[in-house]
Amino acid sequence: MKHYYADVKGLGNVAVSRHAQARMADDGITQESFERVLLNPVRPDGQDGIGVVWRERDGLRIVILTDPTPNMGAVLVKTVYRVKPQANALRSTR
Repeated sequence: MKHYYADVKGLGNVAVSRHAQARMADDGITQESFERVLLNPVRPDGQDGIGVVWRERDGLRIVILTDPTPNMGAVLVKTVYRVKPQANALRSTR
C-alpha cells in the first residue's frame, strides 16, 4: 500500500498514516478507490475545524490533518472510511 504522495493538487505532499492504511484494509477499501478520492476530488475540500479537512467521493471520506505534529513537510491522512448517504425526508402530497 502506498503511503506517500508528492504534489497532490490543493494539499501538497501527503503522507498516509498507519491507522488509515489499517482502516482501508479492514473495510476493504482498495488503493484505487482511495487514490480516486485523494487525487481527483469532485468538490472543494470540506473544513472540519482548525487544521482538519476532508475529501469525499463515491461514498469514501478521507480525513486530513493539514498541520500534523510533528510536521515532516507533508499533510497527514488520519483516517479513511465509508460514508452512508443521508436519508431524505419526503413530503406527502396528500
